[in-house]
Amino acid sequence: MSLNQVSFTGSRGNPDLKPFQADQADVALEWYFGSSSALSGTAFYKKINSFTVNTIVEEYFENGINSGIYRVTQPTNGESGSVQGFELNYQQLFPDLPGILAGSGVTLSYTFADSDTPLVNSLTGKKDPLPGLSRHSFNASAFLEQTWGNVRFTYNWRDTYLNTVQTAAAGGNLYTRAYGQLDASFQYNLTERIKLNVDLLNITDAANRTYEGARERLRLFEVNDRRIFFGIRARL
Repeated sequence: MSLNQVSFTGSRGNPDLKPFQADQADVALEWYFGSSSALSGTAFYKKINSFTVNTIVEEYFENGINSGIYRVTQPTNGESGSVQGFELNYQQLFPDLPGILAGSGVTLSYTFADSDTPLVNSLTGKKDPLPGLSRHSFNASAFLEQTWGNVRFTYNWRDTYLNTVQTAAAGGNLYTRAYGQLDASFQYNLTERIKLNVDLLNITDAANRTYEGARERLRLFEVNDRRIFFGIRARL
């Protein structure tokens, strides 16, 4: 159990948590239309027998001058639920393009996931989705592979999702808004054994936003700043 005496929040574990269990079925169709190029689709259904839900409750704690009501986060057992949806993937290489574009390629993927759980929204009375699951998600990557090294740009995006279950008295559920992040990586082969690496994360300085109950009630605004990492790899 840990308490933050400044924000009057806390967190604790739960020794009674059940393992995540699910029965699932998948059907996939793949078409390989070129060297390392493919188009595929997968439909899936998962019957979830148990899952974990983060919940926030308000409790009073005797803590000297910091005694008061704390908002405590704790993982609890979900009852049962289901997830169904589909995934589309596309990958293509372009080895015959002229000049520097030779060896370039793209990958695209999209996932739709719809869920059904016994959780009920404390404010609207409607069914809640599976916590942590976005209804829509998308990934795209463009890359270039040549003898001197490689370059890759990647964009990942996911839709709004349920973050934490809360009571109406606590303000309603916490949701994390849709978020997209652009990253890049560069590798230059100084020799056959020595490689120079540069990684750029969150190039656009995208921000994470969490809201309580309604989008207008912003709870958290967080930016994992743009970061650049340099490195050298040597192979004996």
